[in-house]
Order: sequence, then structure tokens, then C-alpha cells
Amino acid sequence: MKDAMKAAAEQDASAAATARNRADQLLAEAEVAAAERLLQAAEIEYSSAVQEQSRLSRAVGQDGDRIESGKAAALAAAGGLAGSLPFLLSASTPGLQSILSLGASLAACLLFGVTYRYAVREDATNMHLRGGAVAAFGIVKALGAADVLQATADANDVFGAAVIGNSALYALQCMLLFGFAAAAVEAGFSNGLVKRMGGTNGQ
Repeated sequence: MKDAMKAAAEQDASAAATARNRADQLLAEAEVAAAERLLQAAEIEYSSAVQEQSRLSRAVGQDGDRIESGKAAALAAAGGLAGSLPFLLSASTPGLQSILSLGASLAACLLFGVTYRYAVREDATNMHLRGGAVAAFGIVKALGAADVLQATADANDVFGAAVIGNSALYALQCMLLFGFAAAAVEAGFSNGLVKRMGGTNGQ
């Protein structure tokens, strides 16, 4: 009788121990599952934070690039103004026409400054690229003036010495205009006033 009771007690104790072990195992599994869910949530939050940081960085970079392009445009306009003043002051009859011409030149230099910064980028030693940008703007501006000179000339004097001479003189002025503008932007690069396209300063 005692042996039977002892055996029953041992069975009950074993069953209780098994139940406790099973409960502990289930609790541990539940804690692991909860930890995995928390880890997944943390990974999602981290990924979202990284994406938001990347978006903000791109926005800041774009704003900074616009500022640098604006500074390049301002320097080009200042350089172009310095190059245009001698011709403006030497005009025989300075007036509204000269002022309008100066305004058009400054507008062209503003556009040139932005384009020049994008064109040369970080290639500070490529003289062909820098000279090509100056020449391209100068030729386009000079050709526009040449068309006007030919349109306003006499029919028999379209290719006369006066038209060709004035066109050549204006082409030289255009080259000097954008040459001064490019020099001003390059000075800004060298002095750290303007960052080259790509985020670097200097040569």
C-alpha cells in the first residue's frame, strides 16, 4: 500500500515537473517570439530612419548646389561687368541702347556662370573644356549680333567691310566678356568662395 502511494506521489511529482518544464519552455518560446517581433520592428524603424536621413541629405545637397550655382552666376556677372565697362564707357553715344546691351550681357553672364560650373565640374586642369565653354557662349552671342547687323545693312552691303568689321569687333567683345566671367568664377573656385560641381574647393 505504501509502495503504491509512493509510486503515485512520484508520478504526480514527475507530472508536475514535466508541466512546469513545459510551461517554462512555452514561456521561453513566447519571450523569444516577442523579442523577434521587437527586433523586426526596430529594423523597420531603422530602415525608415535611414531613408528619411537620405532624403533630407539629398534635399540639403540640392539646396546647397543651388546656392553654389547662384554664387557662380553672381561672380560671372561681376566679371562680365568688369569686362564690359571699357566698351560701355568708350561708346560714342552712351544711353538707353548701351544700358540695354549691358543688361543683356549681364543676363548672359548669369547663365554662363551656372553653365560653366556644371561644365568644368572638378576638372580644373582641362583648359580645352574651359576655353570651349567661353568660345561656345561667345560665338552664339556674336552670331546673334551678326544676324542683326546683316538684317539692318543695305542689300548690297550685307557682306561689306563695315558689317564684317563690326561683327568681328563684337565677336571679340563677346569673347572678352565671357573670358572675364570665366576668370571670375575660377577665382571664386580658387579662393573657396564657390564649390566646384561635386563639392570641392580650389584647384
